[in-house]
Amino acid sequence: MATAAATAAAPAGPDQRRVVAVPVAGPAHLAGLLRGPQRPATVLVSGRGAAYLGVGGGRGQDAPLLAVVAAGAVPVPCALVLPAGYDPCELLPAGGDVTVGGVAGGVTSSGTRLAVRRWWSSPPLPHGRARPSAVAALTGLLDRLDAAGRAAGAAPAPDVVTARAAAGPAAAALADGDPAKAVAALVAVLGLGPGATPSGDDVTAGVLLAARATDVPPAVLDPVAAAVTSAAAGATGAVSAALLADAAAGRCAAVVTDAVAALLGLRPPEPAFGDLVALGHTSGADLATGLLAVARTQHDDRHDTWMEPTT
Repeated sequence: MATAAATAAAPAGPDQRRVVAVPVAGPAHLAGLLRGPQRPATVLVSGRGAAYLGVGGGRGQDAPLLAVVAAGAVPVPCALVLPAGYDPCELLPAGGDVTVGGVAGGVTSSGTRLAVRRWWSSPPLPHGRARPSAVAALTGLLDRLDAAGRAAGAAPAPDVVTARAAAGPAAAALADGDPAKAVAALVAVLGLGPGATPSGDDVTAGVLLAARATDVPPAVLDPVAAAVTSAAAGATGAVSAALLADAAAGRCAAVVTDAVAALLGLRPPEPAFGDLVALGHTSGADLATGLLAVARTQHDDRHDTWMEPTT
C-alpha cells in the first residue's frame, strides 16, 4: 500500500497510538457530518475497491452513509476518495472500531485517520427534454446487451426481469400525474434482486433521476421521492437505501449524470451510455432501464405534456 501521501500525527500521550493521516477528498454535502461531533460507524460492506460505513448504528435516514473508494473507482455522491495506491478494504477492516467526525474530523479506524483535505460535489443533474435519437440509441444498446446475454446462455434472472418491468408503469404514472400509482409500482420492487444495490433499487433510482432531469412537476415527483426514500429504509439494505435517497434528491455518480446528459442530447451517446451499462453486474443496465422508461413517455402521444397530479 502506498504511504507517500500519508502523515503521522504525534501521539498526545503515552497511552495513545500513533495515528497515520491519509489525505482524502470528501463530499461537500456531508461536511457537517465529517466535521461534526464524533459518532460511531459500522463497516457495512467492504470489497471491490470500496467500503461503506453506516454512521450512528441505525438504518436509512437515521444512519447517514459514507463510502470510501479507491482512486479511479466510481465515486458515489457520499464518497471519500482515497489517493492512488490505497485499498479501502485494508484501511477499513470489517469489525474494526470506526469513528466519524470529532475534534480531528474525517474518519478514524485502527490507527488511520482519513483526513479531508479538499471537498468535491457531484456534478449537477442536467435538465431538459429527452431526444428521440438518444432514446433510440439507448434502446438499441440495451436490446443488444440482452440479445448477447441470451445467446451466451445468460438470460436475466427472474428478479431482474420483474424489477425492470416496473419502470414502464412507474414512468407512465408520473407522466399521467398519478403519484400513488408510481409509488405502488416502485415500492413493490425495492430490494428485489441480489447485491448491495438490488435491481429493483437501481431501476427505481433511474426513474427518479430521469423524472428530476426532465422536470416532472414537484407536485407529482416530490411525494413519490419521499415515499420511496421512506419505504427503502425497511425494504432494502442500508447502502442501497442511502443511495436511493441521493437519487431522490437528484444526486448521483458522474457516470450517471453523463448518461442523463446524453439522453437529453447535451453530449454524444457514446461513451456515456456504454460507460453507464458497464457499471456492476446489472446495476448499469438497471439504471438505464429506469432512465429510458421516463424518457420514452416524452415521445408518447398520450404523454406529450406533463399532467397535473390526480386527486
